[in-house]
Amino acid sequence: AYRQGKRFVDQDLNRSFPGNSEGNYEETLAYQLVPLLKRMDLVIDLHSTIAKSDPFFILTKRNEELVSELSGRGIKKLCLMSSKVANSKSLIDYCYGFSIEMNAGQEKDVANAIINLISGISDGSLLEIYYVSKVYYGSDKFENFKEINYEGETFFPIFVGEKDYDFNCLLTKKVN
Repeated sequence: AYRQGKRFVDQDLNRSFPGNSEGNYEETLAYQLVPLLKRMDLVIDLHSTIAKSDPFFILTKRNEELVSELSGRGIKKLCLMSSKVANSKSLIDYCYGFSIEMNAGQEKDVANAIINLISGISDGSLLEIYYVSKVYYGSDKFENFKEINYEGETFFPIFVGEKDYDFNCLLTKKVN
């Protein structure tokens, strides 16, 4: 994909898991990666977004041990994807691990958070936890992690401004 100047060859790799041995390029690659990922102690899946936001962790399954491990490492927010949004197509659905979403220019902060995690360094702070519950297709101008009222409920949008998805944003509920 890089050599072709594209984001992917046939489809987004992070929507191709668990893969298919007879599938397209990304499905075949995902199929080959799953057995390797399952053998890893911890998988850190890095993602870049153009949606202006502080970096944040993503889990597709709530795991209290992993939430505790991620707390106090320098990244302040964690988004838990609902199964209806995640659709079991993400790399982290098939291993013990998490994703980090970041903007260009945040690489040093993310690297420091990973070093803190690996080194066991924590500032003792708790994560702000958000539960992703809805996909929003409307055209309202929201800001990432800024509280909104939608259909009588309070939400915090994420991925506002991202161009690689067919939705405007995801709507989250603050858990803590």
